Amino acid sequence: VYKRTGDESFVKLSTPFDTAPSGAVESVAFSPDSTYLAVAHASDPFLTIYRPATSGDFEFTRMTSFTSGLTAGSLSVRFSSSGTYLALGNSNLNGNTTYLHVYKRNVSNNNYDKLSSAIDSLSLPTSMVYEVAFSKDENYLAVALGSSPYIGIYKRTGDSSFTKLANPVDLPPFLPCAR
Repeated sequence: VYKRTGDESFVKLSTPFDTAPSGAVESVAFSPDSTYLAVAHASDPFLTIYRPATSGDFEFTRMTSFTSGLTAGSLSVRFSSSGTYLALGNSNLNGNTTYLHVYKRNVSNNNYDKLSSAIDSLSLPTSMVYEVAFSKDENYLAVALGSSPYIGIYKRTGDSSFTKLANPVDLPPFLPCAR
C-alpha cells in the first residue's frame, strides 16, 4: 500500500494493516468516499474490509464485525457509486458453486451485510465470476463469466434484489483469461 505525500509522490507504507489479508490478493477497491477498502483474496476469509485507522501505527484497521460467509477464493470486488452496495465475484475453489455475492451497507452499524437472496438462485451465474461492475446509477450489475454467455447483466429491483436480464443476442467470443 502506498500513500500520496505530495502532488506526485507516493511512499510505501511499512505497516499499512493491523491484520494483513491472507493469501494472494486478487482485487482491491476503495469505496467512493474512501471510508472502506475491500480486499478480495484467495484464502479464508476470502474478503476483508478495512476502515482507515483512527489511531495507532496502522493506516487501515480490519472490520472485525464483518463476516464474508464465503467458502471460495474471491476474484473481483467493486463498490457501487454511492458505496451502498458491494459486489464480489468468486472462483470454484473448494467445490464452490455460488459465484456472485452482493452486500449492502447497513447504515445503523456501518457494516456490510450479505444479501443472501439478492439474486434468485435460478439466475445465479453457473461459472466463475472474473469481474464485477456497477453502473453509475447503481441500477445495473454486470459480471464477466468464465463460460458462455461470458457476460451477465442484472437489474436492481427495489432496495435489495437484482434480476438477471436476458443474455445478449451476440455473445462475446471466448478468450482465455490471463489469470
